[in-house]
Amino acid sequence: ELNDQTGSITAKLLENVNKLITKESDKFNVMLSNQLGDTSYKERFAYFYRTNNVQFTIVSDYVYDGGKGLFERSPYIMKIQISRSRTLTYLTFVGVHLKPENVYSEFKNLRKVVDELDSKRQNKR
Repeated sequence: ELNDQTGSITAKLLENVNKLITKESDKFNVMLSNQLGDTSYKERFAYFYRTNNVQFTIVSDYVYDGGKGLFERSPYIMKIQISRSRTLTYLTFVGVHLKPENVYSEFKNLRKVVDELDSKRQNKR
């Protein structure tokens, strides 16, 4: 997670990482969430990925909205479709930063996130 109000720090980090890479096809890209948090302290989630490592398409990325008060910073979810794989066609990432004071309840609430993702997957069969 990143404390980056405008996204400029993330862009600079991505730029600096990619400056170190000479081969264009080995460069990184990033998916960045909006600012998240119920208090004045906000964070973003970022998924950095190599554009050539795995052939995939980003199917969706969104912030979990399962109800007020479940998380200080709601999970950032990204689903990708993987090409050229015989066993794995979709992969879902769930990025979360649990508040230390609420770690037990927020961790328990992750079950709701997983159940919802599983339900969506089952409905698409």
